[in-house]
Amino acid sequence: MRRYARRTAARPPSVSARIKEPARTLELSCFLRYCLLTATDQIIFMFQRRVADLWRQCADGVAALDWAQQYQQLLQQISDLTADDAVPDAELRASLRNLVASSRAQRPPTRASVTRQRLIDAIAPVRSLLAGVSRLPWQATGGHPVLDALHRLRVAYAGGTKRLPAEVGALRLGPAWREAIADPDRERAFKAMEVATLSRCAGRCAMARSGSSIH
Repeated sequence: MRRYARRTAARPPSVSARIKEPARTLELSCFLRYCLLTATDQIIFMFQRRVADLWRQCADGVAALDWAQQYQQLLQQISDLTADDAVPDAELRASLRNLVASSRAQRPPTRASVTRQRLIDAIAPVRSLLAGVSRLPWQATGGHPVLDALHRLRVAYAGGTKRLPAEVGALRLGPAWREAIADPDRERAFKAMEVATLSRCAGRCAMARSGSSIH
């Protein structure tokens, strides 16, 4: 197909007009299909590039958890508890047990979770891109959560709504987004669904040319 398309593009129109059928129709069909696929590849690349840039901007400056600093804070708290000699031993042991229990139960945010929160706050500049993507004629071999999310976004954008209904759950957009989409703040939950859908679309677009389940 590429061969026929390039041969047509490199030939003057006057020469192409003298090509007889069915070769002329075959070359023209290959040319049009090749142009369509090339343009689609370029759009997919631009879409993935924009999503990658957004993720990189939000991830920039997010530092990994400093466990040494956490350890030093724990030592300082233990030193403060044991500094007072007037505290009874039983009370001191109870305080130390509570401190250790609270330290073990503490789950500091990971770098990825902080980046996701930044993405939710930064979704507004790329909302127009997502609105355009939601209007594309996506298809799938079966029920797909991304299609469901795109449909909901398309309806919301058409109605000017930026608030996720309370009955809408996580939409199976990934366990990383489940808590954010279930946020009681339904406006922020709507943003989380936008980011999750944008990320899933970027991943699925890469598979669109290989006969995946969604295209």
